[in-house]
Amino acid sequence: MTRLTIFLFFFTLSTMAQITVSGRVFDEKNKPFSKAIVSNGREKVYTDAQGNYTIQAKLFDILEFSVESEYKGYKMNKQYYFVIKNIPHQKYKVQLDSDVIYKYFVDPYTLSFSFYLDDSKVEKSNEEAFKERVRNGEFYTYEIRTWDEMPKEIEQISMYNVFVYTQDYYNEHIKDKQK
Repeated sequence: MTRLTIFLFFFTLSTMAQITVSGRVFDEKNKPFSKAIVSNGREKVYTDAQGNYTIQAKLFDILEFSVESEYKGYKMNKQYYFVIKNIPHQKYKVQLDSDVIYKYFVDPYTLSFSFYLDDSKVEKSNEEAFKERVRNGEFYTYEIRTWDEMPKEIEQISMYNVFVYTQDYYNEHIKDKQK
């Protein structure tokens, strides 16, 4: 009986962390884009004939929308969706075309999240394990800031910056400043 209970507990935790993102992908003439690729970094799915897709994601994933090769003679630009809300079902409509000016600066640094624990930057080599700890609710609270909301003294290299706090640090340094 204990084994079954433990298994169900872990199964529930792992399914609660999943977020379903779905929507449609269109071309520049607003027609459904079939066989576009949607990737969460771990798996990829293709849009159907109507441009519809559904993919599982986790908080702090970056979804990439692209095509495998040139489309009608044009190299298509990639689009990105940052999963910054822990909402189970999210919708995102994408338009892929050859003349899109990037919404985001697409380089390895800005197309990412940066994580800070009690105002100390988490090393890139530890980020994946740290993300899982945040997703599992190990810390007291967190807040997400865009790069233009960052204090000037902090290097601004990521699109989104996630500040994670332990309860003691939050009560001592953050709580009183917000009043």
